[in-house]
Amino acid sequence: MLDFLLMNADVVMRDLAQQHPIFHNEEDFKLKLVNLLRRSGARADPEVSLLARGSFINIDVVADACEGRIALELKYRQKPTEVIHNGETYKLKNHSALDYHRQDIWRDVERLESVMQNPENRVRMGFVIALSNADGLWTVGRKLDPNDVDFRLDPGRRVDGSKTPVAMRFKPAARISEDRKHPTTIRGSYKVQWRDYSHHGFRYVVLSVGGNGLPQ
Repeated sequence: MLDFLLMNADVVMRDLAQQHPIFHNEEDFKLKLVNLLRRSGARADPEVSLLARGSFINIDVVADACEGRIALELKYRQKPTEVIHNGETYKLKNHSALDYHRQDIWRDVERLESVMQNPENRVRMGFVIALSNADGLWTVGRKLDPNDVDFRLDPGRRVDGSKTPVAMRFKPAARISEDRKHPTTIRGSYKVQWRDYSHHGFRYVVLSVGGNGLPQ
């Protein structure tokens, strides 16, 4: 049963939403997810260092399963709102531009792919979970060819790098910082499916890394 829970991110998010329909920030999201996994009987730890491309990187959450580990990268993009839940006030602030946030989500996919390709990490499955109340993330834009078209997270979008890696980058005309110009390379196969999280306007997307054509 524990393995089933760990391997089904949608089940985890459903259970989490029943207890925590909103979070103060990404750290709050991470710690409450870890607590949920621990209460379910899993050994789960935040900020675990794993090997990727010859160096150590921090992964948001790592949980032990029977035949390996599950690695999770989390994103919590907010737009300004104030909500009172169970007597507690949540004042959410605006975050980075949506185009940067989309890029960061796919960068997390790239990170988990690298982690999974190193057998020393013993990671059998990875999940990038992005939770947000910013509807611009899942609303199809009016521009036919925006500067961040490679990073779009439109519902139903498919990205398949299992045969030929997909190099994502901003358009040359985009005004971006130097650290944003390096391409993000995707080697697995993914479909973007947004799901409702809570009645506070939050939705989430899960990008599952592993068992999706990712080269070993």
